[in-house]
Amino acid sequence: MALFPPRPQFNISYDWIDVASGSGYQRFYGIKSNITGSIAYNLTNALFVTGEYNENMSTSNTDTLFLSNLNADPEINLDTNVFNLPRVINGVPLVSIPVAVSPPDGGVDNIYCTVRLIKVTAAPAEVELTAAVTSVTIGGNESTGGTKSLLNTCITLALPNITNQIIKKGEKIRLEIIYTSDATTSYAFFNPSSSSLTMKVNDGFVTAPYTNLEVDIPFKLDFL
Repeated sequence: MALFPPRPQFNISYDWIDVASGSGYQRFYGIKSNITGSIAYNLTNALFVTGEYNENMSTSNTDTLFLSNLNADPEINLDTNVFNLPRVINGVPLVSIPVAVSPPDGGVDNIYCTVRLIKVTAAPAEVELTAAVTSVTIGGNESTGGTKSLLNTCITLALPNITNQIIKKGEKIRLEIIYTSDATTSYAFFNPSSSSLTMKVNDGFVTAPYTNLEVDIPFKLDFL
């Protein structure tokens, strides 16, 4: 008979494990919701079906699958749910941000992102987990023949290493993204079904295959 009862065990699954850092990565997907006219951005760790967007359809869900006109340089904050158990972040967070840009006739338009990871306390107050990182600039070129083109790609970033930062019960994690673009026809995507989207761009319809925003957050493995 043991002198002390065993420590409670929690079954926590990870999307992948980095053996070198001793961290288990959990993947979160960006979603955008519109509830009675109130827009919210969140991070969920599950993919789910959203339906395909097509501007020919009267039931198009444009309010929840993407954000357009990034030339306004919007700042988007995507939050996880509040943590019910404390966790320790340890490692390098990875972010993949899908964007698209379509230039005017004979022109070139650009887009880039500035990203950082934040802890939101129960107060609430923001505590920076990583310094801001700015991506390379993505440019879209007008295709020949006057047909509008859409450059759709993912901006992938490795954020600065985080060493043993505790997320307490009642706190949450926030991904802050600032989009900067000189293009009126520009998009940021929040499609957790990871499906392609058919979109009307100026004088034609195009398909955007990359629409799934992901952030992989490293948590210290419990047995270390």
